[in-house]
Amino acid sequence: MSKKCNRCLEEKEISLFGKNKSSKDGLYSLCKYCASETQKKYRDKNKDSIKLKISQWSSNNKEKRRESVKKYRDNNKELVKEKDKLYKRKLRKIPEIRLKINNDMKLWRNKFPERVKNNHLKSCYGITLEEYNDKFIKQNESCAICKIHQDNLKICLSVDHCHKTGRIRGLLCSACNHLLGKAKDDISILEESINYLKKYV
Repeated sequence: MSKKCNRCLEEKEISLFGKNKSSKDGLYSLCKYCASETQKKYRDKNKDSIKLKISQWSSNNKEKRRESVKKYRDNNKELVKEKDKLYKRKLRKIPEIRLKINNDMKLWRNKFPERVKNNHLKSCYGITLEEYNDKFIKQNESCAICKIHQDNLKICLSVDHCHKTGRIRGLLCSACNHLLGKAKDDISILEESINYLKKYV
């Protein structure tokens, strides 16, 4: 079956017409292409009034708006994630906005240092700040290897973990942590280092 479009006057398949319950045949008088072009022209011509209407509707229907946005984001997680990334990249290219974002992040970090540290520990090591503090107390607030106290260090004790299994081992000062890293957690290298030093004691 076919139908004639009232705009382009072409005879087209009915699948190329949108559904309209109020019309006799249940279809719009314009084909999808012509309807899309008409809507685009209207939007371009009435940008300010459309923007105002959307703003007014959103302020008067906050709950509906929130539910609609949540539903869309839940049903399109990957698409939303990708769009958010692109949007943030575009924003960061604008110097004024990049500066504002950096300042806001700095203020947030200064205001909520514990939350920042907790987020860092969870994302990097899979532990919470509470778990970190438990280990810190059990180690007498000192490095697990050289026993230097936190008060004598400029930065916090680092979380030492096995790079193969991800298992958390303890808290170390940066010097001891680097020592294990340089030795690649290889016990034989560390033993040879000890034997080497013993020769010259």
